[in-house]
Amino acid sequence: MSETYRIGPWIFDATLGTLSREVDENRLEDRAARLLELFCRTGGRLVPHQEIIDEIWDGRSTSTNSVAVVVADIRRALGDPARQPVYIETVPKRGYRLIVSPERLTSARRDVGLLTPVAKFFPPWGIALIGIAVMLIAAVGFQDRPAPARVELSLAAAPVANETGSEDYAPLQAAISDLIVVELLRHDHVTVNETGREDLQFAGRLIIWSGHPAVSLVATNASGETVWSGMASGPENKLPRQIRRHIKTFIDDMDAMD
Repeated sequence: MSETYRIGPWIFDATLGTLSREVDENRLEDRAARLLELFCRTGGRLVPHQEIIDEIWDGRSTSTNSVAVVVADIRRALGDPARQPVYIETVPKRGYRLIVSPERLTSARRDVGLLTPVAKFFPPWGIALIGIAVMLIAAVGFQDRPAPARVELSLAAAPVANETGSEDYAPLQAAISDLIVVELLRHDHVTVNETGREDLQFAGRLIIWSGHPAVSLVATNASGETVWSGMASGPENKLPRQIRRHIKTFIDDMDAMD
Protein backbone atom coordinates (compact mmCIF):
# COMPACT_ATOMS: atom_id res chain seq x y z
CA MET A 1 0.00 0.00 0.00
CA SER A 2 1.37 3.40 -0.98
CA GLU A 3 2.28 5.72 1.89
CA THR A 4 1.49 9.33 1.14
CA TYR A 5 2.32 12.35 3.26
CA ARG A 6 1.66 16.06 3.13
CA ILE A 7 4.81 18.07 3.79
CA GLY A 8 3.82 21.71 3.61
CA PRO A 9 2.58 22.38 0.09
CA TRP A 10 4.10 19.12 -1.11
CA ILE A 11 2.46 15.73 -1.46
CA PHE A 12 5.06 12.99 -1.03
CA ASP A 13 4.28 9.58 -2.51
CA ALA A 14 6.80 7.32 -0.82
CA THR A 15 6.16 4.40 -3.19
CA LEU A 16 6.66 6.42 -6.37
CA GLY A 17 9.29 8.65 -4.80
CA THR A 18 7.60 11.80 -6.03
CA LEU A 19 7.06 15.22 -4.53
CA SER A 20 4.07 17.00 -6.11
CA ARG A 21 2.86 20.55 -5.69
CA GLU A 22 0.33 22.12 -8.03
CA VAL A 23 1.87 21.74 -11.51
CA ASP A 24 5.29 20.77 -10.14
CA GLU A 25 6.48 17.20 -9.67
CA ASN A 26 9.96 16.20 -8.57
CA ARG A 27 11.05 12.58 -8.65
CA LEU A 28 13.55 11.63 -5.97
CA GLU A 29 16.41 9.18 -6.37
CA ASP A 30 15.70 5.93 -4.51
CA ARG A 31 17.87 6.67 -1.47
CA ALA A 32 16.49 10.19 -1.21
CA ALA A 33 12.90 8.90 -1.35
CA ARG A 34 13.59 6.25 1.30
CA LEU A 35 15.30 8.78 3.56
CA LEU A 36 12.45 11.27 3.24
CA GLU A 37 10.03 8.47 4.10
CA LEU A 38 12.15 7.68 7.16
CA PHE A 39 11.97 11.33 8.22
CA CYS A 40 8.19 11.26 7.77
CA ARG A 41 7.84 8.06 9.81
CA THR A 42 9.92 9.43 12.67
CA GLY A 43 7.79 12.59 12.74
CA GLY A 44 10.29 15.18 13.92
CA ARG A 45 12.50 12.90 16.02
CA LEU A 46 16.24 13.33 15.58
CA VAL A 47 17.46 10.58 13.26
CA PRO A 48 21.15 9.77 13.99
CA HIS A 49 23.60 9.17 11.16
CA GLN A 50 23.98 5.50 12.08
CA GLU A 51 20.24 4.90 11.99
CA ILE A 52 20.11 6.45 8.54
CA ILE A 53 22.98 4.25 7.34
CA ASP A 54 21.35 1.14 8.80
CA GLU A 55 18.01 1.96 7.20
CA ILE A 56 19.02 3.39 3.83
CA TRP A 57 22.33 1.64 3.17
CA ASP A 58 21.30 -1.57 4.93
CA GLY A 59 24.17 -1.12 7.37
CA ARG A 60 26.82 -1.17 4.63
CA SER A 61 29.86 0.96 5.27
CA THR A 62 29.47 4.53 4.07
CA SER A 63 30.41 8.00 5.24
CA THR A 64 28.31 10.70 6.85
CA ASN A 65 29.19 12.80 3.81
CA SER A 66 27.19 10.34 1.68
CA VAL A 67 24.22 10.93 3.97
CA ALA A 68 24.69 14.69 3.59
CA VAL A 69 24.62 14.35 -0.21
CA VAL A 70 21.29 12.52 -0.09
CA VAL A 71 19.85 15.09 2.34
CA ALA A 72 20.99 17.83 -0.06
CA ASP A 73 19.05 16.10 -2.86
CA ILE A 74 15.91 16.15 -0.73
CA ARG A 75 16.42 19.79 0.17
CA ARG A 76 16.88 20.66 -3.50
CA ALA A 77 13.58 18.99 -4.39
CA LEU A 78 11.75 20.75 -1.55
CA GLY A 79 13.31 24.14 -2.24
CA ASP A 80 14.70 24.10 1.31
CA PRO A 81 17.73 26.39 1.86
CA ALA A 82 20.36 24.74 4.06
CA ARG A 83 21.25 27.98 5.85
CA GLN A 84 17.67 28.81 6.79
CA PRO A 85 15.86 25.48 6.56
CA VAL A 86 12.11 25.20 6.97
CA TYR A 87 11.88 21.45 6.35
CA ILE A 88 15.03 19.57 7.42
CA GLU A 89 17.29 20.57 10.30
CA THR A 90 20.92 19.47 10.49
CA VAL A 91 22.03 18.69 14.04
CA PRO A 92 25.83 18.90 13.77
CA LYS A 93 27.68 15.60 14.40
CA ARG A 94 24.42 13.90 15.38
CA GLY A 95 21.99 13.63 12.49
CA TYR A 96 18.89 15.20 10.98
CA ARG A 97 15.28 15.77 11.80
CA LEU A 98 12.19 16.97 9.99
CA ILE A 99 11.37 20.41 11.36
CA VAL A 100 7.73 20.23 10.30
CA SER A 101 5.21 17.59 11.27
CA PRO A 102 4.26 15.54 8.19
CA GLU A 103 0.63 14.58 7.78
CA ARG A 104 -0.05 11.03 6.69
CA LEU A 105 -2.84 11.10 4.13
CA THR A 106 -5.62 8.66 3.50
CA SER A 107 -6.74 8.01 -0.05
CA ALA A 108 -9.54 10.54 0.37
CA ARG A 109 -7.14 13.32 1.25
CA ARG A 110 -4.48 13.02 -1.44
CA ASP A 111 -5.86 15.79 -3.59
CA VAL A 112 -3.09 18.26 -4.24
CA GLY A 113 -5.79 20.70 -5.29
CA LEU A 114 -6.30 21.51 -1.62
CA LEU A 115 -3.49 24.01 -2.04
CA THR A 116 -4.98 25.74 -5.07
CA PRO A 117 -6.37 28.75 -3.18
CA VAL A 118 -2.85 29.72 -2.10
CA ALA A 119 -1.33 29.22 -5.55
CA LYS A 120 -4.00 31.42 -7.10
CA PHE A 121 -2.88 34.51 -5.24
CA PHE A 122 0.91 34.11 -5.15
CA PRO A 123 3.55 33.20 -7.73
CA PRO A 124 5.37 29.83 -7.53
CA TRP A 125 8.48 31.36 -6.00
CA GLY A 126 6.39 32.59 -3.10
CA ILE A 127 4.85 29.20 -2.41
CA ALA A 128 8.25 27.51 -2.38
CA LEU A 129 8.72 28.42 1.29
CA ILE A 130 5.19 27.78 2.45
CA GLY A 131 6.66 24.93 4.45
CA ILE A 132 6.68 27.44 7.30
CA ALA A 133 2.94 26.95 7.31
CA VAL A 134 3.26 23.23 7.79
CA MET A 135 4.43 23.75 11.32
CA LEU A 136 0.86 24.88 11.83
CA ILE A 137 -1.25 22.89 9.40
CA ALA A 138 0.30 19.48 9.96
CA ALA A 139 0.21 19.92 13.73
CA VAL A 140 -3.58 20.00 13.79
CA GLY A 141 -4.61 18.98 10.28
CA PHE A 142 -7.71 20.12 8.51
CA GLN A 143 -9.98 18.59 11.08
CA ASP A 144 -13.66 17.96 10.52
CA ARG A 145 -15.51 20.55 12.48
CA PRO A 146 -19.19 21.22 13.10
CA ALA A 147 -20.64 23.94 10.94
CA PRO A 148 -22.11 26.55 13.27
CA ALA A 149 -24.15 29.37 11.82
CA ARG A 150 -21.56 32.03 11.09
CA VAL A 151 -21.66 35.15 9.01
CA GLU A 152 -19.46 34.79 5.92
CA LEU A 153 -16.33 36.93 6.17
CA SER A 154 -14.66 38.17 2.99
CA LEU A 155 -11.08 39.42 3.24
CA ALA A 156 -8.58 41.05 0.92
CA ALA A 157 -5.09 39.87 1.86
CA ALA A 158 -2.14 41.32 -0.02
CA PRO A 159 1.37 39.83 0.20
CA VAL A 160 3.27 40.86 3.31
CA ALA A 161 5.41 43.99 2.87
CA ASN A 162 9.12 43.60 3.55
CA GLU A 163 10.08 46.63 5.64
CA THR A 164 13.26 45.18 7.08
CA GLY A 165 15.42 47.11 4.63
CA SER A 166 17.09 43.90 3.48
CA GLU A 167 16.32 41.68 0.50
CA ASP A 168 17.78 38.78 2.49
CA TYR A 169 14.37 38.52 4.12
CA ALA A 170 12.51 38.21 0.81
CA PRO A 171 12.12 34.40 1.13
CA LEU A 172 10.76 34.79 4.66
CA GLN A 173 8.44 37.53 3.43
CA ALA A 174 7.03 35.23 0.73
CA ALA A 175 6.63 32.31 3.13
CA ILE A 176 4.77 34.41 5.68
CA SER A 177 2.48 35.76 2.96
CA ASP A 178 1.45 32.21 2.09
CA LEU A 179 1.22 31.21 5.73
CA ILE A 180 -1.28 33.99 6.46
CA VAL A 181 -3.52 33.00 3.56
CA VAL A 182 -3.40 29.30 4.48
CA GLU A 183 -4.32 30.05 8.08
CA LEU A 184 -7.18 32.34 7.09
CA LEU A 185 -8.53 29.70 4.70
CA ARG A 186 -8.63 27.12 7.47
CA HIS A 187 -11.83 28.78 8.63
CA ASP A 188 -14.79 27.54 6.62
CA HIS A 189 -16.69 30.83 6.65
CA VAL A 190 -13.75 32.94 5.46
CA THR A 191 -12.90 33.73 1.84
CA VAL A 192 -9.67 35.42 0.82
CA ASN A 193 -8.71 37.43 -2.23
CA GLU A 194 -5.61 39.44 -3.02
CA THR A 195 -7.56 42.55 -3.95
CA GLY A 196 -11.17 43.52 -4.36
CA ARG A 197 -14.16 44.97 -2.57
CA GLU A 198 -14.03 42.83 0.51
CA ASP A 199 -15.38 43.47 4.01
CA LEU A 200 -11.92 43.91 5.45
CA GLN A 201 -8.36 44.44 4.29
CA PHE A 202 -5.87 42.18 6.09
CA ALA A 203 -2.24 43.25 5.82
CA GLY A 204 1.11 42.32 7.29
CA ARG A 205 4.48 44.03 7.53
CA LEU A 206 7.75 42.16 8.07
CA ILE A 207 9.92 44.32 10.30
CA ILE A 208 12.91 44.05 12.63
CA TRP A 209 11.86 44.22 16.27
CA SER A 210 14.37 43.90 19.13
CA GLY A 211 16.92 42.52 16.69
CA HIS A 212 14.65 39.81 15.26
CA PRO A 213 12.18 39.57 12.36
CA ALA A 214 8.64 40.26 13.48
CA VAL A 215 5.31 40.58 11.71
CA SER A 216 2.88 43.40 12.33
CA LEU A 217 -0.68 42.40 11.43
CA VAL A 218 -3.59 44.76 10.92
CA ALA A 219 -7.15 44.59 9.63
CA THR A 220 -8.91 47.70 8.34
CA ASN A 221 -12.47 48.29 7.19
CA ALA A 222 -13.66 49.92 3.97
CA SER A 223 -13.19 53.36 5.56
CA GLY A 224 -9.55 52.63 6.35
CA GLU A 225 -10.18 52.39 10.09
CA THR A 226 -8.18 49.81 12.03
CA VAL A 227 -10.53 47.22 13.51
CA TRP A 228 -7.88 44.77 14.72
CA SER A 229 -4.10 44.56 15.08
CA GLY A 230 -1.50 42.18 16.42
CA MET A 231 2.26 41.68 16.57
CA ALA A 232 3.99 38.33 16.02
CA SER A 233 7.48 38.83 17.40
CA GLY A 234 10.56 36.83 16.50
CA PRO A 235 12.87 35.07 16.18
CA GLU A 236 11.99 33.26 12.95
CA ASN A 237 11.35 29.86 14.51
CA LYS A 238 8.62 31.35 16.71
CA LEU A 239 6.82 33.30 13.99
CA PRO A 240 4.60 30.47 12.63
CA ARG A 241 3.10 29.59 15.99
CA GLN A 242 2.54 33.23 16.88
CA ILE A 243 1.00 34.09 13.52
CA ARG A 244 -1.36 31.17 13.83
CA ARG A 245 -2.40 32.29 17.31
CA HIS A 246 -2.96 35.89 16.21
CA ILE A 247 -5.02 34.90 13.19
CA LYS A 248 -7.21 32.66 15.33
CA THR A 249 -7.71 35.57 17.72
CA PHE A 250 -8.56 37.83 14.80
CA ILE A 251 -11.20 35.43 13.43
CA ASP A 252 -12.68 34.90 16.90
CA ASP A 253 -12.87 38.66 17.42
CA MET A 254 -14.57 39.19 14.06
CA ASP A 255 -17.07 36.40 14.79
CA ALA A 256 -17.87 37.98 18.15
CA MET A 257 -18.64 41.29 16.45
CA ASP A 258 -21.23 39.73 14.10
